[in-house]
Amino acid sequence: MSFNKFLISDAGQIQNTMSGEVERVAVAFVTYFATLQQGIMVLVYLSFAFLIDIHFAILVVIAGIFTQFLYRNIYSRIKNASLQLTGSSNIYQGLIIQHVANYKYLRATNMVDLHSEKLIKNIYHIEESQKKIGILGGIGVAIREPVLVLVVASIILVQIKILHGSMGAMLVSLLFFYRALASLMGLQQSWSSFLANAGSLENMQNFQKDLESSKEKTGNVPHDHLKKYIECKQINFSFEKSMILENINLKIFKNQSIAFVGESGSGKTTLVNIIVGLLEITQGELMVDGNPLSVLDKNAYQKRIGYITQETV
Repeated sequence: MSFNKFLISDAGQIQNTMSGEVERVAVAFVTYFATLQQGIMVLVYLSFAFLIDIHFAILVVIAGIFTQFLYRNIYSRIKNASLQLTGSSNIYQGLIIQHVANYKYLRATNMVDLHSEKLIKNIYHIEESQKKIGILGGIGVAIREPVLVLVVASIILVQIKILHGSMGAMLVSLLFFYRALASLMGLQQSWSSFLANAGSLENMQNFQKDLESSKEKTGNVPHDHLKKYIECKQINFSFEKSMILENINLKIFKNQSIAFVGESGSGKTTLVNIIVGLLEITQGELMVDGNPLSVLDKNAYQKRIGYITQETV
């Protein structure tokens, strides 16, 4: 990932995506294929039912469509809760990183308690989303058997009283129907479990797209070592809409020592980050021995750099 992109990235999302979300994505795959498995079983049993009694099979299909409408609202709410859970988990991880990385600042400014309150509030949001997913999943499981019994009884009544079907064919079809409906209910339960983790899957896909679109750009001209000089030619650098450096011209010769002196926020660190190839400039050119850095193998160039920061590394 390019450093420009990293600066505006959500550290909590990166941490959560590469740790907690991985397990939820794995569960999403398992439940997705379980849904496919149950769907195949439904088709098999319905095929047998159609061969024996087409009228009875049509009733089965109607019953299946009815149950889908019954579960649709539950599915939608579970997916929304899953997305909320992923969002809250991203924020939680970000707050944890801030709390640990900036503990000295929080202690020195008496902000620890205030930051802890944010953490606790976010934990409650996570628990609320998990509770919602659990309740909705529980409702889906709880109504499964009553719906199954009600639909079976209704179809038997319609088959005997209205369609005047034969008892023998009905009993055989009923066996296949019961198995088909049980598989359908299993499909719905697996799909419900998949949706409970769908937010993580969507988050992972978006994260992968971000990584692809923000890859570090590098050239292919080899770089062994600095021979003569590094030169900044009319460099401008802006962050979002703020101009940080404007029209910088500078030449640093090999074995020459240079100090950048200025008040805090004047752009010293930004200029150093440009020279070491971390930040991509808005305008101008950074030259290394007469070659633009953009055409050099940046990895080879940066291997020759020693960088000591204020932060402990």
